[in-house]
Amino acid sequence: MSQFPLLFTSGEVQRLVGVSQRQLTYWDQSALISPHGRDSAGRGSHRLYTVVDVVCLKTIRRLRESGISLQKIRSAMKFLSDLPDEPVPLAELEVVTDGNTILVVRSDASLVEVPTGQMVLRLPLSTLLSEVQQSIGVDLLAGSTASAPATLRTN
Repeated sequence: MSQFPLLFTSGEVQRLVGVSQRQLTYWDQSALISPHGRDSAGRGSHRLYTVVDVVCLKTIRRLRESGISLQKIRSAMKFLSDLPDEPVPLAELEVVTDGNTILVVRSDASLVEVPTGQMVLRLPLSTLLSEVQQSIGVDLLAGSTASAPATLRTN
């Protein structure tokens, strides 16, 4: 038996995600995200959200906190749901933003700009540092401090 419920009520989602009932209702009514457990069926009905819905709502909330407009988020969510080779996009992808542009790190580690679909170069600097350290056989960060940068001695 799972330790997590398969479905969450609106109240549980509000606590998990950190949004108000008004936001949940608006996002549902504006077709940004609708609950997949049980949709609203009129006044007094109870919405039920899945775990994937909660992840999606947390993503939306964080993008809003980063200054991304709901219009851009809506476009991004549409783009993500249309990705043919990502069956559960928000469970498998990483979303990155600078407050203006939304980028998605795909499961194959490539970067895609949303919603244009343009591929973006992803160059993890820590990987490059590791390659350099391995090539020269020196740990460049060992014992270094902000006031005393590590130096490389050559013979």
